[in-house]
Amino acid sequence: MIVLGVIGKILLCTLFGILVLLLLLLFVPVCYRVEGRVEDPTPHEEWTLEQTLRGKGTAAAFHFSWLFSFVRGGVSWPDKPAFEVYVLWLRVFPGHRDSPSGRKGDREKGNGEDPAPAEEDNYGKQADSADRLSLPSICAKIKAVWSKLRRFIRILRNENTKSAVHKTAYHTAKIVRRLLPRHYTIAGTVGLGDPGRAGAMLAILGMLYPVTGNCVQIQPEFMAYQIDLYGKAKGRVSLISVVTAAVSLLTDRSVRMTLRRLKEIKKHG
Repeated sequence: MIVLGVIGKILLCTLFGILVLLLLLLFVPVCYRVEGRVEDPTPHEEWTLEQTLRGKGTAAAFHFSWLFSFVRGGVSWPDKPAFEVYVLWLRVFPGHRDSPSGRKGDREKGNGEDPAPAEEDNYGKQADSADRLSLPSICAKIKAVWSKLRRFIRILRNENTKSAVHKTAYHTAKIVRRLLPRHYTIAGTVGLGDPGRAGAMLAILGMLYPVTGNCVQIQPEFMAYQIDLYGKAKGRVSLISVVTAAVSLLTDRSVRMTLRRLKEIKKHG
């Protein structure tokens, strides 16, 4: 009885730990931060994208953290172009890599083999290609594609499909809104080498002002090329919002019927 009691307590503690971890994953948001800078402060007559991106001040970075930086990671260019993930102080991704000697040995081993195909194999491949490109096979493929396209159009005209598309678009837009940063700033100077282009840019910024507000502050350079910009954004993402949207879609009758019909088209061709 004592052993069974100990085993029961261990199982209960394990289930409790799994429940707590699941709740943390669902309700504790992942915080992210994006930063970028393009420094080309001197106005000039010619401009190329490659020249600007290779500038000394050009940089970009993405960082995320979860549960008070218990899990964190990110990537930055050009300093650390590889994506890394840390749990506390331990790096868990990308982890350890194979030694160069092992990869070199594999290459040498591969070089020692002779993978050249025989002439008969090449002849067989050419014959197969000729069969695939024959007129009856092409007509059969066109007929199959047309039949599948007609069934797909018939499904799109169905009222259940229209309802499923509407609900999918609604939940997708809802998720995208929650993924977007809550705070962002873009500031600097932009010159496109032509007053007309600069005026068009100001017109677009003016139309977007009700959405962007004071978060976008760009000064135009009318006569020369110049890009001297800095931007940063911060946001949070909760897994519970994504799970809620996915469950709402998967439990909807119209969405399930549409998915089933699309699977039938894919299966039967």
